[in-house]
Amino acid sequence: MITEPSLLELAADEFRDAAMMNAVIDGLQRCLPDLPEAVRQERTHMTYTLMVHFCAQRERAAAPAWEATAAGLIDAIVGLLRAPVTDVTGWNVTAASVRTALPNTGGPPASSATTPRIRTPSGSNASR
Repeated sequence: MITEPSLLELAADEFRDAAMMNAVIDGLQRCLPDLPEAVRQERTHMTYTLMVHFCAQRERAAAPAWEATAAGLIDAIVGLLRAPVTDVTGWNVTAASVRTALPNTGGPPASSATTPRIRTPSGSNASR
C-alpha cells in the first residue's frame, strides 16, 4: 500500500484527522525536536514502509512470532529515528524529493570536495 503513490495519498487522507495518529506524530516531534522537517518526513515514510513490508514478510511464515516481530520493529524504528543526520548540502535534496522514492544519486556532486558531516541527535557534528 505504501509504495503505490495513489494509495499512499488515500491513506494520508484517511489518517489526517485520526486523533490517535496525530497524538503519536505530535509525541514523536516532541521527542525529536532537532530533526529537520524534511528528514523527519523521509524517516516517517521509511518507518511506514518498514512496518508494512516487514509485517507482510512475517505474515507469510507458517507461525509468525508477532511479539518478536514487534520488538524487532520497535528497535529498528528507534534506531532509524535517532540516527545521525548527514549534511546533504549541495546534494540537491529537497523536501519534495523525500516524499517520493529517492533515486540512487550516488552521493554528492562530483565537484564537492567536502567531507559529509553528520549531525547527532544532540546537534553536535562529526565527520563521516
